[in-house]
Amino acid sequence: TCLLRIVVEDKTPPAVICENITLKTIPVDKGDCVASGASVGLVAPKADGGDKCSNGSEVIYGVPTRYRELDADGNPIFEDKDPYTDPYELGYTYIRWTFTDKSGNDTFCVQPFNIVDDQKPEFDCEDLKDIDHSLASDVCSMTKAELLSLLGTHKASDNCGKEIEGVPY
Repeated sequence: TCLLRIVVEDKTPPAVICENITLKTIPVDKGDCVASGASVGLVAPKADGGDKCSNGSEVIYGVPTRYRELDADGNPIFEDKDPYTDPYELGYTYIRWTFTDKSGNDTFCVQPFNIVDDQKPEFDCEDLKDIDHSLASDVCSMTKAELLSLLGTHKASDNCGKEIEGVPY
């Protein structure tokens, strides 16, 4: 008699359509220069095609890891050690969603998040004062430089810590 042992292994990663995981543009929180994790509102995507070896019974959700940069091939580099629930700074943050099946096969997709400052600078109009200026008796006009000198400079504050100088027009 002979004994034949056959081992069937699942080496196929879960099927994911990465094009369905798209860029999200998120404004910073009001009065702040970051977007909170709650504002970003990460929702774990699931593997679109599931896992071929689980007969469709296994739902596989992505597990997030934060990154601040991508390499030339679009792969995440320089892992952000902050939890994905921590605030997101201005600019791009990338979430690498890793999908792993019961056999340990995995695949990933990268989702970019663009955090933007859409808040207008704030200026207190009370800082503007009326200007009374008398011209000399033989002068009927002012130069632009003289007018700008009279107006002075005024600055607005920005939620991202920038000071913005006002320009009269």
